[in-house]
Amino acid sequence: MGLIGTIWIFLNWNAIRYTLTNTQIILDHGILNIDRNTFLFRNIECVKLHKSLIGRILSFGTIEMYSPTLQEHLFLRNVGKAKKYAKLIQKSISQQQRANVIYPMREAVMNAT
Repeated sequence: MGLIGTIWIFLNWNAIRYTLTNTQIILDHGILNIDRNTFLFRNIECVKLHKSLIGRILSFGTIEMYSPTLQEHLFLRNVGKAKKYAKLIQKSISQQQRANVIYPMREAVMNAT
């Protein structure tokens, strides 16, 4: 059972891939059949980092994000250098939010003249 359990853990660990771009997170899950989910940074509001004692020692953790639009939590589990990636995600979210800001007062002033 030990060998089968080890193989099962290895296959599950390799079956999940995360890809970060400047606007989204792509989650691919599977070995033979691959399911893909895409989460846009503009839809993510909150980023949390969870690290166990072993995770702190070995520098890995779980990044939790919340999307109020989807009313869904997204977990990126067992991410190496999780603190670095959590900061990168937070920075990308901030950039997306700044890019989507509309200044209604300025627009109203410009239209009034």
